Amino acid sequence: MDLSTDNSIVSFMHCSRCLDEIPEGVSPREWAQLEAGWTNPGFQVWCKRHELNILHVDFEGVKHPATTHIKISPAISW
Repeated sequence: MDLSTDNSIVSFMHCSRCLDEIPEGVSPREWAQLEAGWTNPGFQVWCKRHELNILHVDFEGVKHPATTHIKISPAISW
């Protein structure tokens, strides 16, 4: 199965504390301060604003297919 490089997210993750504090007129996407990365057991999403774990997945030693490359859009110049 080919994994898309397009935004295929169907349900977003947010820090619940950030959502409680979001200023009026600001979207959760604009307000988010999340980091995501690989850990020894798997993958973690971290809130930089509150220094809190949002998600930590333990892959239990199983390798999963992943797409880690980007698709260059003609509208973006590097």
